[in-house]
Amino acid sequence: MLIRVAVAKVADVELAKEVLRSLRPYGKGESFSSCFEWVRVAFAALHAEPDCLKTYFDDDDWQWIEKCAREYCKSKRMQGRFAAHTGTGNWKADEVSTFNAWEMRETTP
Repeated sequence: MLIRVAVAKVADVELAKEVLRSLRPYGKGESFSSCFEWVRVAFAALHAEPDCLKTYFDDDDWQWIEKCAREYCKSKRMQGRFAAHTGTGNWKADEVSTFNAWEMRETTP
């Protein structure tokens, strides 16, 4: 995992799991052209369930969210954030910063 971008809070964890498990996985030979495509589909599916999320965004905001995530990743790459981990595969999820898209700020563990 290179970056984590928060776009919502899960209000009903079990419902969110059910929705996400109903989606086809992203992987080799799958119909999704990128992980962004899978996340876009998941984002829309979660929004289709009114009790699932608490968020300032709706599923029509996806283009802005994707642009925001790409810009955040680019800025971190330019700062050299990922240089120490290139090719090592030793990423620890609890050490990855989170960018809060609705507050436009980063939190670091």
